[in-house]
Amino acid sequence: MNRFKKRFPLAIIALLSIAITVYVAGNSAAAGSDAADPANYSNDWRPTGPPGGDVRGMVVDPSNPDRFYFGTLDGQIYTSADAGKRWDILYNFGKPRLFVDHIIVDPRNSRVLYVGAHRHNEPGGFFKSSDGGVTWREHPKLRNEAIHSLAQSDSDPDTLIAGTFNGIFRSDDAG
Repeated sequence: MNRFKKRFPLAIIALLSIAITVYVAGNSAAAGSDAADPANYSNDWRPTGPPGGDVRGMVVDPSNPDRFYFGTLDGQIYTSADAGKRWDILYNFGKPRLFVDHIIVDPRNSRVLYVGAHRHNEPGGFFKSSDGGVTWREHPKLRNEAIHSLAQSDSDPDTLIAGTFNGIFRSDDAG
């Protein structure tokens, strides 16, 4: 009986170790089998996207969580339709050193995109696309503004606010 009392705690520890090992191995196997599931793609941080450049602003389409957009410091916008596995250039504004810091996807229509850009304290501008980023129009009133902040109202998405070196600008008609 005395031997049993001495060996009992060791037996419990051994059984717990085996149970933990089996549990961890089972969960690892289950996680490996779901690796192809797109919902699990972003469970771990890893590098993705095109090489080079500097990602300045990034946004996820509110109606499609697999659609991403990002802007660079050289006036380009990239997009991914598969949650960041592959990236394609969507548009190049053709303006050297243009920092595309702010991208908004309109929650009512994700084909409508807004961009606020700057060159530090130099003008950048406000741009709007109604076709998913294929074509853009620059707003003439903000052409000479360095836009450092851009926001859309949750309660009234037609209201846009742009913060610049020269003050705050407001649009009540979606830009």
